[in-house]
Amino acid sequence: MVKKINTPQVIAEVAERMGCYKKDTRELLEHFAAVIAEHVAKGERVSFKPLGIFYAQRSRRGRGTGQILLKFRAAKGIQRTVRATLEENKLDLE
Repeated sequence: MVKKINTPQVIAEVAERMGCYKKDTRELLEHFAAVIAEHVAKGERVSFKPLGIFYAQRSRRGRGTGQILLKFRAAKGIQRTVRATLEENKLDLE
């Protein structure tokens, strides 16, 4: 079973690593998400090197025809890190 981490836990961990207040961290992450949403809504691709690329795409024909989807393609660095850690810890994602 995959363990889940929620928004308050992410905020607490980032705040602890940065040595700042949770309130400031929450505000930063909210602004980060808003900037991504605004630019993707304009049809732009948002590239944030440590994570990857956020972009909008129409659904495939016959699958919710005409629907706009928010897509994300992970950066190679984060993919390598996640794969290596999963293999090292022999974690099963199902």
